[in-house]
Amino acid sequence: MIQAVANLKVSTPPRVTVPLGGNVTIPCRADSSELVAIYWTRFGDHGSLEIVVSRLLPEGDPRGVGLDSGDFNITAKNSLVINYMRLEYEQPYVCTILDTSVVDDSSTTEVIATDKSLYFCLDWNPTKTVLLVVHESF
Repeated sequence: MIQAVANLKVSTPPRVTVPLGGNVTIPCRADSSELVAIYWTRFGDHGSLEIVVSRLLPEGDPRGVGLDSGDFNITAKNSLVINYMRLEYEQPYVCTILDTSVVDDSSTTEVIATDKSLYFCLDWNPTKTVLLVVHESF
């Protein structure tokens, strides 16, 4: 007897842009109605994978390092929410979903910050500081 293997397909947009200080919601869709868990991950400070937000489905509480800062959240429809875009949040985010057949799949979205500004501090006098702001346009 041949046993069929379920194929789970997860999809996210390949790239999103968001202005610094802005908000963005990144959808994560799966073609299964029997979802068990969702994980949004990124690379941490030392290059290790960290869970930004996760949730056991259908009604588990969100968890993850992103919730502690308040800058990340996860919606009831599995989307990642970045509440306040910072330059250090500019990186790929991976949505991984697990279903009841113990099959998982993932999809990656690259998050790009726009309206970046370069800040240069010129110390021309020990008691005064001049701040020069140069804006880049993308």
